[in-house]
Amino acid sequence: MVSLLLSSCADTRFSEGDARVDSGADLPVGEASFLPDGFELGKAKVFAHTEEELFAVDPETFAITSVAPFSWPAGTDIPKMTDIALDKQGHMIGVSKTTVYSVDPLTAKCTRLSVFPSTQYHFVGLSFVVDTTSVDKREYLMALDKDGPIYEIAPATGATIARGSLGGGLQAGGDVVSVKGFATVATVTPAGSATDWLALVDPGNGKATLVGDTGYAKVWGLGYWKGKVYGFATTGEFLLIDVATGKATLKAKNPQIWWGAGVTTEAPVID
Repeated sequence: MVSLLLSSCADTRFSEGDARVDSGADLPVGEASFLPDGFELGKAKVFAHTEEELFAVDPETFAITSVAPFSWPAGTDIPKMTDIALDKQGHMIGVSKTTVYSVDPLTAKCTRLSVFPSTQYHFVGLSFVVDTTSVDKREYLMALDKDGPIYEIAPATGATIARGSLGGGLQAGGDVVSVKGFATVATVTPAGSATDWLALVDPGNGKATLVGDTGYAKVWGLGYWKGKVYGFATTGEFLLIDVATGKATLKAKNPQIWWGAGVTTEAPVID
């Protein structure tokens, strides 16, 4: 078991000099089977990660266990996992600055699905969300650009569709999480603020409504389980965030530099 707080500095997930994978690489297309045989969603709980390693979080005991370092496919970009997301079936997707991966939640093995057609994106938050604008209420993969725009990503192709913006001059603080029966929430940074705020996000157009100040900066990972929002910060803080006020409470501190987190959209809402 490890424990988990935060500092304010530039988003190093997008430092200069990151290499880009050869656009001619052999990329899988179509649907992928993301989960290994025997995987039990009920044991998945919440996942968090650094740029190089995947962790599983038990939200009942707050125990954090290493799954494994990410195993990268040959020919990939400089391996830095920016964020992860899980759909309602527990399929895990991860993104780097240039590439979309499927991730085995039991081994952290990454399979390249696609390459983004442009290097203009700085995706810092990722979550599957229910598309409230569609007739069938399908899930889509939402990505927050650090400057505020919201996109839909097609994992198999890397294609992106503009969905809207956080609005109000807000920048993405670091992550977004969405759970059926709860809400879609993100950490955002208002202009002039040294700390991240919790905000409700409209899954249709990305518009954010501020809830309150977390009191911490660079909360790059968000998870959810049974009425609790979990925050993961870059200097190792593991936080509980009040969904009504946005205020974060320190639960533990560890040596990890958290880059992101994720949970299935079917996570339980109440005990």
